[in-house]
Amino acid sequence: LIEKSIYKFLLLSLHRMKKIITPSYYVADTTSQLTGIDIEKFEAVHLGINHDLFYPSNKKPEEMSNEKYNLLHVGEIRERKNIHLILEAIKRLGENYRFIHIGPAREIDYENKCFDIVRKNNLDFKNIYYLDDTLLKDYYTHADLFVFPSRDEGFGLPPLEAMACGTTSVVSDIPVF
Repeated sequence: LIEKSIYKFLLLSLHRMKKIITPSYYVADTTSQLTGIDIEKFEAVHLGINHDLFYPSNKKPEEMSNEKYNLLHVGEIRERKNIHLILEAIKRLGENYRFIHIGPAREIDYENKCFDIVRKNNLDFKNIYYLDDTLLKDYYTHADLFVFPSRDEGFGLPPLEAMACGTTSVVSDIPVF
């Protein structure tokens, strides 16, 4: 009941606004379609990279393997992030890969599904739930590849942060990317 009243309040508030700022045209279009608000009210203001924080680093984190190919994902553990697809790919590619995930778990059932894949296939997986932003550049820099196979995103800042640190990003083929 409370959620419905909050939703109604937000929807009424959105309809009253002269301009609505979103992080991408994709979010503007999706929000317009879901709410019936005229697309002309939306303004996409793209997020940017903090280059004082994200730049190539000389410090290699100890979790990065010297013997294996390091794949990195930064973001919440949610089903829409498709982390299980990375794990399934590593399962097929063989044991020369280490997958490092940085970010909190938001969907416990999905996290358990991912951990089941790791356990059943004895995958080399490092999970870091929280990491100080000042250390994140070290992981971005020393990953061999940043992977971001999300099926839905509002903007997708982590691939840009990885690229600012000199690491190639592979992303899914969705409108926001």
